[in-house]
Amino acid sequence: MKLLLARPHDFIVKLMSETAIALGLEPVRLSSLDELRGLPGLEFVGAVVSLAPTSTVRASPGEVHAALRARWPTKPLVVTGLSTLASARQGVRVDLPGVELLGFAERPARAGAALYLSEADLRASQGAVLDALAAHLRVPRPARSTPR
Repeated sequence: MKLLLARPHDFIVKLMSETAIALGLEPVRLSSLDELRGLPGLEFVGAVVSLAPTSTVRASPGEVHAALRARWPTKPLVVTGLSTLASARQGVRVDLPGVELLGFAERPARAGAALYLSEADLRASQGAVLDALAAHLRVPRPARSTPR
């Protein structure tokens, strides 16, 4: 199973890759929107879109989101950014109109909502983030190892 880093930013590539691997997922970095057409949807459990002003994919968050929804209308979406959830909710109204953002501590997740993970979330709340991400992507959470 794979997780598409659809609009990668430097912090996403490192932190989200580590998080995906911890869930047993293979992170796949998109380098252009054209690549999306050739990706087989069955291999991917979801996609990650960064709200960062810059990305290696030369498209806005809205353009990437539209391309993802055209290709894979029901795949779970994860949105990442440097700001808090409250700030991201304000920004998403412009960048991704109509997308509802839920923080990793908000349960239950609502159908069609995107999970928002900030850089601080990814750095400080690894266990809770893994639980929320696994639930959002509908993948099993690997068993936690117990200290000896």
